[in-house]
Amino acid sequence: MIKVDIKTSSEGIFEEAIRTLPVTVYHGRIIFLANGLVAPTHGNDEEPYRSLCESKGIMPFTQRELTYDGVGFFVDQDQIRGRRHTDGLFTIYSTDSRERKRATFDGFLKGGKISRLRVLLDHYSPEAFEALRGTFLDQFISSGYEVAEGHDIGLATYDSGKIAGLPRISLGCAGLSFGPEGQQRHLSLEISPYDGVGDLDFMKKGYDKNVPILKDWFEGLKTKYQP
Repeated sequence: MIKVDIKTSSEGIFEEAIRTLPVTVYHGRIIFLANGLVAPTHGNDEEPYRSLCESKGIMPFTQRELTYDGVGFFVDQDQIRGRRHTDGLFTIYSTDSRERKRATFDGFLKGGKISRLRVLLDHYSPEAFEALRGTFLDQFISSGYEVAEGHDIGLATYDSGKIAGLPRISLGCAGLSFGPEGQQRHLSLEISPYDGVGDLDFMKKGYDKNVPILKDWFEGLKTKYQP
């Protein structure tokens, strides 16, 4: 297994990683935060966060999940599920403080941006990531959202591409994740052979052809952001 990391205080690395990934992405989750504001964890002072949200027109402690609909748009997850009831707009619990509940409800009534968007890249749907990177990333950013975290982002070490009359095949066990770590931004890449075949067969059949591409790409980011 290959595991490499970047830790940097520089802004922009997460966005650049999404824009420049050189291989097929076939699943994952990417988190966007309105104005980059991170909701405080339970037990910490919430007043600065609530005040900033109010001043910037953001509904505090709110979240929605968006997923690709297969025809060019990211929509609310519940629209895909065809359900009548949502999983909940508010990220609050019955045990939360009265102040947290009041700030969430008041923000909802005033209207504004949802504070946290969780974009789901469905399993084995490369088109979802391509749509996000090609169109929706710019829309999120121009609307005041920042790329904050990425989880379980599956990267293909082999991709057959689109061939007329044949299914697209993406193989590999490479994963990318990123997010805050203290005062820094942490980006991690892990690469291991496809576990559906033996290591020797994996290399003989060329199923690892994207590994050098991924390593060179990551090294380029590291040179730029962690010299």
